[in-house]
Amino acid sequence: EITDQTRDVLLESAYFTPRGVRRTSKKLGLSTEASYRFERGMDPDLCARAADRAAALIAEVSGGRVALGRIDAYPLVQEKRTIAFSPQRCNAFLGTDHSPDEMAGRLRSIELAVTAGGTPWSVSIPSFRVDLYREVDLFEEVARLVGFDRVPAELPAARAKRVPPETSYRLREQARHILEGMGLSEAVNFSFIAENFPDALQLAPDDRRRRTVRIVNPLSEDQVLLRTTLIPGLLDTLRRNQSRLVWDAALYEIGMVFFLRPEEELPEERLTIGGLLSGMREDLSWHKKPEPVDFYDLKGVVEELLEGLGVAAPEFQPDASPFLDPAVQAGILSGNRRLGFLGRVNAETARTFGIKKPGSETGGEAWVFELDLAAIIEAREALVRYKPLPRFPFVDRDLAVMVDRNIPAARITAFVLSLGETILTDVMPFDAYEGKQIAEGQRSLAFRMRYQSPDRTLTDEEVNDAHQKVTDRVAAEFQAVRR
Repeated sequence: EITDQTRDVLLESAYFTPRGVRRTSKKLGLSTEASYRFERGMDPDLCARAADRAAALIAEVSGGRVALGRIDAYPLVQEKRTIAFSPQRCNAFLGTDHSPDEMAGRLRSIELAVTAGGTPWSVSIPSFRVDLYREVDLFEEVARLVGFDRVPAELPAARAKRVPPETSYRLREQARHILEGMGLSEAVNFSFIAENFPDALQLAPDDRRRRTVRIVNPLSEDQVLLRTTLIPGLLDTLRRNQSRLVWDAALYEIGMVFFLRPEEELPEERLTIGGLLSGMREDLSWHKKPEPVDFYDLKGVVEELLEGLGVAAPEFQPDASPFLDPAVQAGILSGNRRLGFLGRVNAETARTFGIKKPGSETGGEAWVFELDLAAIIEAREALVRYKPLPRFPFVDRDLAVMVDRNIPAARITAFVLSLGETILTDVMPFDAYEGKQIAEGQRSLAFRMRYQSPDRTLTDEEVNDAHQKVTDRVAAEFQAVRR
């Protein structure tokens, strides 16, 4: 410190790197005049001149004597910067027509050394211009010095080209259109769910949906993990609606689910479509008794959605999702590819998620489905085939057979269509019966088959022959007995 008895004074003049000053200032939360100056950059060559000027002022004001010599510690000497500059590129960038001589004169006026012997020019930057690093910085200087009023106001030429959207995006928007057309409303839930959701869904220890990703900074204790299924979010949405006395729900959600990959840093992401039905099939009306939604409402929604997305004849087979009622659930397949599942949420899971029915704290029903969009893309027929409306009449024939009760009607339907009978255009199951007249372990299935030709009216003989061939093949394939 300086006192009245001070006789010798050591002057220090220093330059500090802007990055280090700014980092330290932010870390300490301390902003000073010095930090404000140095974090924006200073002239490193100013140190010697500033020290000489301060020593001269001290000698002039106080009568002191300046000691000879200087100690200079400059470990990282900053080299002079040189920037390549092209007058043609400058005019193209600014949209101007300034002459090269005018540009050179303007740059020299601010102490930039311009060597204009060739193309591009070489511009040497003085140490006090710490803001000039790139050629575009020189373009800005030219525009500033000649006047921004001489830069024309023109819109840049748009070079746009049509890029078709990705298949997943198109199918996602198409799925929204189909589901909303069937009366479902979109739900948008957080991708974060509670830590106990695998136990709430009764998932097995080796279930893939237990491979969760933990969030480092969760928003709350109910948002600790990234979801691996959309079902918990849809059930929670239903619970919130029921708490506000909204008992009828038809919801869908399209969003990402995430699976942990221990061997990789980032999780696996799968775009998924989920849906939920609950309550009554239709609004309250005076001319019709209210009926609750059932399995076939849900199955119809899934079939309509898959047909609209290009998946032909999906199969529904018994499934084993632990949170669904074993008697009322199914896996959805296309060939050997699993697309998802559907079914009724079992009583224990419904109770865990707080699903209720009117006038009771328990006993509520929820019907859910979930589909993997990536699997749908692989299973769909990308090419849509159109054919003209038929001009000639059709003929219907019914086929009723007794088969093993474990054989689904969809399997027989797919088999009949695969026979390649040219005049057989459609097969529709319309009846299933199990009772006293049917042997134990058997059931009766009835199908309506439509025969039609695009170029002529069919005769009875043609239809009978084709129908007999189909009947014989079904009997042989499924050990069926015709009724």
